[in-house]
Amino acid sequence: MNARIHAVVPIKDTSDAKRRLANVLCAARRQQLALAMFEDVLATLTGVRELAGIVAVTVDPAAATIAARYGARVSNAGAREGHTGAVAAAARELAAEAMLTLPGDIRQEAVDAARRCAIEPTVVRLPRIALDIDTPDDLALFLATPSPTRTRALLEQWRLRLHDAMSPTATG
Repeated sequence: MNARIHAVVPIKDTSDAKRRLANVLCAARRQQLALAMFEDVLATLTGVRELAGIVAVTVDPAAATIAARYGARVSNAGAREGHTGAVAAAARELAAEAMLTLPGDIRQEAVDAARRCAIEPTVVRLPRIALDIDTPDDLALFLATPSPTRTRALLEQWRLRLHDAMSPTATG
């Protein structure tokens, strides 16, 4: 039997994204960064032929527009309930379908919610995928690793370098 696997990508309101980077990036740049990262995830997922579809769980209009461009179904069910609520709502919507959720830092509460729905999750830990950019140190680590991503191009466009990531003058 060939399982139909959907990728579920929760994304919160990007107008207040990446708050822990507030000392190095202004709100507009943090929003652009979150959207670039989201688009990188969608671009990667659209290249996976084995996926039956992509579901973006969000109430963010910009994220919904990007998701639609990539052919993702947009759902707002559970989107205001954080990552756990978004994943649980998507699991209910997909019912008998298999699902993969990104990012890799899914919390224990989501794993417990899946089990309450009679879903036994498999957690795959991949260091390169698990790098989320939440802190200036994360940003520096990302900038130290070459990548052909929209996120990297955006940071280079801003001329943000390793030493800049730790400096308050990078907020431009």
